[in-house]
Amino acid sequence: MRSLEYVASKKYDRVMMDKLTMDTFTASTRFNETTETSTVIFKSMFHTTFWAYLISYMADYSVHQMIICYGYYVYIRRKQEQALTSEEKMAVLSDVAIWTSMLKKSTQLFISRSFGLVCAATGAAIGTLWWPGWGCMLFANMGETAGATIMDDGQSSSSSSSSSSSSSSNYGGSSSLKLD
Repeated sequence: MRSLEYVASKKYDRVMMDKLTMDTFTASTRFNETTETSTVIFKSMFHTTFWAYLISYMADYSVHQMIICYGYYVYIRRKQEQALTSEEKMAVLSDVAIWTSMLKKSTQLFISRSFGLVCAATGAAIGTLWWPGWGCMLFANMGETAGATIMDDGQSSSSSSSSSSSSSSNYGGSSSLKLD
């Protein structure tokens, strides 16, 4: 996360960095003290929380994306080691099913993290209306949890498959991610 903050500090100006590193607890209490209407408080807190949580969600997305890529790298390497000829090794690299599966998982991850960010920002805005400060933090976490529950694909990440087919076998060492 700190490396993303460093990159952002080199790319963006001071105003944008203030948005990206805002303390939502303090902002929540400040907006509630200075603003009269709940609509303005909701909009302000939604945008503030969205920007403030963006770096942490991007850090989480980046780590999970690297795990997916590494898992597919190990899977492809294993398949190439099992191949007997150089033609079979090249066929593993050009297998459309592997790349489609990786793209599907990457897209699901991006949508899930984006939806979680929006749900957390919405929760923080609602929490600010209810109880400025602590309500913002509590409802942001509840929003994030609700987003994760809604976007859950129904597959347990800790279960392992006993099938030996390539479409459902484990890859990536001790990783329990599976190809679709």
